[in-house]
Amino acid sequence: MFELALLTHLGYGIAFLHCVKTDEPVVAQMIYHYEHAIGCIRSPEDDSFSFTGHQLQSLAKGVFYDQETLKAAKPFTRIAL
Repeated sequence: MFELALLTHLGYGIAFLHCVKTDEPVVAQMIYHYEHAIGCIRSPEDDSFSFTGHQLQSLAKGVFYDQETLKAAKPFTRIAL
């Protein structure tokens, strides 16, 4: 996806695969929030600004084959940009 490649090229690569507060790996079944310029943080609530660990793992791999990941890509890049 262009937006993710642009962020990486500009030096703002996103650490999709670990929680920045705990430095633990992202778990597919957990919910995370992305905080701009900080990274992904585990969240107890699921809202319009949250993403599953599965979605984050797929975004990190650049794999957009399932509807869940495609649905998450647009709001994630809007937040990140």
